Amino acid sequence: MRAGGDLSTKMDGCQRQNFTAFYEAQLDGKAYTGLLDLKPGDDFEIKLGKKQIRLIPVGAADEEE
Repeated sequence: MRAGGDLSTKMDGCQRQNFTAFYEAQLDGKAYTGLLDLKPGDDFEIKLGKKQIRLIPVGAADEEE
């Protein structure tokens, strides 16, 4: 959670874990990999753009190239 930024700081300076934000991000990622029909163990490339992150299954054509 810390690496993903799903923490907030309370007024007393203590950090609080935002479980809802963490689990929502996990569900969003699962939905995206489901759209690509990725299964555990499948290989894919991560392409970083200015405003996006794209997962491209290995062997699939990259539409932007």
